[in-house]
Amino acid sequence: MSDSDQERMAASVAGQIESIVAAAERAAEEFRRQTMAAADQEAQETRQAAEAEARRIRQEAATWAAEYLEDSKRIVDEFTAERIAKIGSLTDELIQGAEAVQRRLTDTQTVRRQIYDLISSLGAVAEAIALEAQAVVPDFPHPPAETPDLEADVPEEEGLGTEEAQGLEPDA
Repeated sequence: MSDSDQERMAASVAGQIESIVAAAERAAEEFRRQTMAAADQEAQETRQAAEAEARRIRQEAATWAAEYLEDSKRIVDEFTAERIAKIGSLTDELIQGAEAVQRRLTDTQTVRRQIYDLISSLGAVAEAIALEAQAVVPDFPHPPAETPDLEADVPEEEGLGTEEAQGLEPDA
């Protein structure tokens, strides 16, 4: 082979290589474009799936939170109702006790007033008795200076002296 044939062949091979490289570059560019498009498509689908999953999770969380809130409200309402009933019961007992104490105090005041009235009446009676005791003793008639002979009026019984007849024992 001559130099010119070699050059032609080299030029031909170089042209073919250039064509192959150009075709490879085009193929690589197409592959890169397809890969980018596929990646963009996959990223968009992944983002849409993630957004859908996020919406589902948010919806599930909102549902769970609403149920939790409703259960919590129910528990608080039941607890509050129990406490209100207990406080009402205790309040009723307290009111009944206070009313009983008030009745007792009223009864005690009535008894105290009655005792004071009794003491006052006893005091008045004691004062009346004291005044009566200080009153002047009535004037009784004085016995006559001469006493009638009572023995003359009484008949003597046989064998009995005057004192025995009157049921008196004679002086010994």
